[in-house]
Amino acid sequence: MLTGKALGQAIKSALDKATMSQADVAREFKVKPPSVSGWITTGRISKPNFEKLRQLLSEVVGPEHWGLASTRADRADEDRGNEYKILSDDEWWLVLAYRKGDRNIRTGMLSLARTVLPDRPAGLTKRTGT
Repeated sequence: MLTGKALGQAIKSALDKATMSQADVAREFKVKPPSVSGWITTGRISKPNFEKLRQLLSEVVGPEHWGLASTRADRADEDRGNEYKILSDDEWWLVLAYRKGDRNIRTGMLSLARTVLPDRPAGLTKRTGT
C-alpha cells in the first residue's frame, strides 16, 4: 500500500478522476475540508477513512492505484464481459447515486430495477440486504 506523499498524490489523482472536490469528500465523510486537504498533503489518513475512500472511488480507480493487489472480486468483475464493463456516463451516474444513497434510496433504486428486470442476470450475486 502506498504511504506518505505517494498516498496523498494517489488520493488527489483519484478525486480528480472522479471529478470530486475536497469539499465533496469532506461532506461525505462528515469532516472539515482541512482534514481532506491534510490527507492529500501528508498522505496520512485513518484506516477506516481510507477504506471508505477507496470504496467511494472504486469505480474510477482500482486497488493497484493504491498500491494494493487486485482482489478476487475485482478479477470476477473483469470476467463478466463487456456488457458489464463498459458503462455510459448516465450508467456511471446511477451507480454513483446508488453507492452514495442511504438505505431508503438504495431500496427504491433496487425496487425500480426489479420492475424493469425481475430476474437477476446470470453471474450477478445479491450483495445487499435489500
